[in-house]
Amino acid sequence: MDVGGCSDNAIERALSLRTDYQDYWRHRESGDPTARVERKQLERLLHRLSDRATESAQPQGAILWRRMQSEIDTLEQEQLPAGIDTDTALGGVCDLAGQCKVWFGPRFDIDAVIASRRTALEAET
Repeated sequence: MDVGGCSDNAIERALSLRTDYQDYWRHRESGDPTARVERKQLERLLHRLSDRATESAQPQGAILWRRMQSEIDTLEQEQLPAGIDTDTALGGVCDLAGQCKVWFGPRFDIDAVIASRRTALEAET
């Protein structure tokens, strides 16, 4: 999201929503044998929404963030697993982004970016 130009506030919100999403599934999958299937169904739905949000152009950063929010906000509660609201579903998109399955900017080599930032931080100290 940073590479795509999202604001610091959007990134912080995304990280918080991602944590909520991961916590939800950690709890569900620890005691419900059908939860993994529901999670995969939701992930396929989120991928479909991501495709829809990017089909007319390749929006990045804040524009794609707003489009994804709008796409998810149009979902009916019946389309989401029990206990997941649209914000938590948006956290699912953030989780997919963390796995490099949804991109908010141009593709890049994450390992190279991390190494570059480490080098820059070391040079500052």
